[in-house]
Amino acid sequence: KLRSRLKIDQWRLSRNLTHIVRKIRYGWLAIILLTSLAIGLPIFSVIKKDMQNINCLTCPTRYLLQVFPGFDATYMSFETVTYSIAAVILIIFLAIVAMGFFVRRFWCHLCPNGAFLSLFNKGCLTTKEKDLEKCTKCGVCYEVCPLDNEDVYQLKDRKVMNGPNCIMCFDCVERCPEDDCLKVKFAGITIFKSKFSKKKK
Repeated sequence: KLRSRLKIDQWRLSRNLTHIVRKIRYGWLAIILLTSLAIGLPIFSVIKKDMQNINCLTCPTRYLLQVFPGFDATYMSFETVTYSIAAVILIIFLAIVAMGFFVRRFWCHLCPNGAFLSLFNKGCLTTKEKDLEKCTKCGVCYEVCPLDNEDVYQLKDRKVMNGPNCIMCFDCVERCPEDDCLKVKFAGITIFKSKFSKKKK
């Protein structure tokens, strides 16, 4: 809303940059999972305390909490390796917030939690399906997708479009110009589908 009021134009990441960002978020997810595993295993008890501190200090949220009385956090300190990492994370966090003004759902492109949830897109009860015969390859689904997902637009060899980069916002279904071309189903029951002709009326 703030971006629209400031009349800031929205950028679209290039396809190559989009693919690079997607690899970064899975790498980020791997680091988080491995660190969590190391903290939980008794064999790493010697360095457990330090690793817990790193996880705490590199959390961007801790800097937002400084607005509350009694909360003291080091701000942009480079005195030690740990605090240096925290400062770099803060810089990255502020950069992500700034990029949110220019790229739609920029954080969703990077979010490791979203990367983890996307692993369950295939095989879940909610499915997004495309009628291959009704699809005219107009590209509207790609244009409106906040994550620049090309699967719905490009894939023509499968019916179910539950790809790893889909956040299930269903903007593509809502904006599709072909009746019944895209459908959202839950447990096999259609709950939402494209209805362009009805909108024209």
